[in-house]
Amino acid sequence: MHENFVDDYKELLSKIDRLSHLKDDLVVLAEYDKAAQLRDQIDRLKEDKKSVKAAFKIEPFMNEVSKEMDGFLNFQEQTQKEKTNCLAHAEDLYDSLRKIISMTDPDSPGVYESGTSRMPD
Repeated sequence: MHENFVDDYKELLSKIDRLSHLKDDLVVLAEYDKAAQLRDQIDRLKEDKKSVKAAFKIEPFMNEVSKEMDGFLNFQEQTQKEKTNCLAHAEDLYDSLRKIISMTDPDSPGVYESGTSRMPD
């Protein structure tokens, strides 16, 4: 029985020793995993840093493009207003021209104003 106790004790110490090595291996693996995660984070941060730098390089250009677009939109709006004014003026001219033609065309039936003939005698 005493021999069995010693053998059991030695076996238990051996298992404890193996568990201790396994624990050390697990700690090393955990540290390795943490290091790998940190490397990945660093790589992502480097990429983000490049993106941010690129964004800062692009920002002045984008501001200039935005100013140009605002200018173009203002020009387009002004052009639309001028087009509308020109169309209204053209309609007025057309109406005036029709009145002149109707007053001067002897073949055109109609009355000039208040029942008088178009062409005053």
